[in-house]
Amino acid sequence: MRQKSKIDLIVEVVRPPEREAECRKHVALLLSHLRDVTVDPAPKRTRDHLRQVIVGLKNAKKEIAALPPHFRSDLPTTELDRLIKVADARAKKIVVTRSGGSNKVEAARKLAAAAHAFDLLNDWGRRVPTLSRDGEYYALAAQLYRLATDRNVDLEGPCKTFLKLLEKDDFPNASKRKRMIEDGRKAGEAFETILARWA
Repeated sequence: MRQKSKIDLIVEVVRPPEREAECRKHVALLLSHLRDVTVDPAPKRTRDHLRQVIVGLKNAKKEIAALPPHFRSDLPTTELDRLIKVADARAKKIVVTRSGGSNKVEAARKLAAAAHAFDLLNDWGRRVPTLSRDGEYYALAAQLYRLATDRNVDLEGPCKTFLKLLEKDDFPNASKRKRMIEDGRKAGEAFETILARWA
């Protein structure tokens, strides 16, 4: 009997109801991604640079306002206002934490494993991940991490952090994922109501 591949181990947990071949390809990509996770080495530098850009844009607005009226009409500042708002919003979203370089990469890798486990269960397994300690979500995240890094770690913290980020809409596709979680909760509540009626 042949030994199960890393992909087989993940697909067994996800149990995709259809398109298993596509799911297997997706799992292979996720494992590769987890091995290659990197982080921005200097979020503070990026945030500070964005703040400098905002100052420069505000100075440009002042310089345009100082021009004679017939020149100003050719240089509307509405686009500068929009750029200032976008840059300010991006700068405010950058979180600067004190941490060592390798710790940042490991933290990013753990959070990525939590995100990938969430997506695999939601998109391929058609199940809403839960925070039950012995549930599939934690187990799948830990297994993804272990298969990508050959290290066993507890991913309860990163899984909880990921779901909190979803609640705040601070993650790619957060609103889509948030709706999936809410739909799953509503379906669960409706099911409990139906069971209570029949009891």
